[in-house]
Amino acid sequence: MKNRFTTLDLIAILPEIREKLCGNRVYQVYDIDNKTFLIRFSHPAHDKNVDEEHLKQMLILESGIRIHLTEYDWPKNSTPSGFTMKLRKHIRNKRLETIKQVGSDRVVDLQFGTAEYANHIIIELYSKGNIILTDKDYVILSLLRIHKDDKTNINIAVREKYPMNMNTYIAEESRMSRNRIQQILANSKEQNFKKLFNPHFLYGPNLLEHLLMKVKDITDTNRVKVTSDDIDWLECVFNQAESFVNEIRTTSSKG
Repeated sequence: MKNRFTTLDLIAILPEIREKLCGNRVYQVYDIDNKTFLIRFSHPAHDKNVDEEHLKQMLILESGIRIHLTEYDWPKNSTPSGFTMKLRKHIRNKRLETIKQVGSDRVVDLQFGTAEYANHIIIELYSKGNIILTDKDYVILSLLRIHKDDKTNINIAVREKYPMNMNTYIAEESRMSRNRIQQILANSKEQNFKKLFNPHFLYGPNLLEHLLMKVKDITDTNRVKVTSDDIDWLECVFNQAESFVNEIRTTSSKG
């Protein structure tokens, strides 16, 4: 098991979760430890194509680390935490209606129920992480970690509204457009491709290295130097990255 999900991991795993769980009702919520929770789902009663072994699907949420389906019989705390009781109160017996990534960030929004009865669970998979329960309007009802974002001055706390628009905006700013590539080149004296672009590339260094090898037809990527004259092939690398990511967004990746 990976120590922490990357943005690319998240993009790859969500189609499978969406396919398996959307439309299913929450059967029960358990806590495994103080930041890991297990949601057990029941298949619709009319679904006769599901064998008895898979009547209940399970989703594991670990704050700051991961979200994925599981078949493992995780040991559960005998006494549920206060946060678990809140989750049970608000989402038990509700259907999972949607699950989506917020922009291109490592934030996932799960909606349970519809209209005025809807609730959201938001799991943050970056930094110290968080799991947040909100109402239909994203007003926070309960959460694992209360904090204040120093850069945006936004409180992440009960009765505050979760800043969905902020996350989307940050993700949009991270896209590697031609203009952004030119800005990165202009604002740095660094010429090594990896050192220059890895900190800015949302989907991780492995994908970037793979596409660099493909576009430049090389095997050694450590010594690749770039200048403003290379803008055309640089744009090609990042365009191929976006195409690759868009393809896996709609492909169910099992395992």
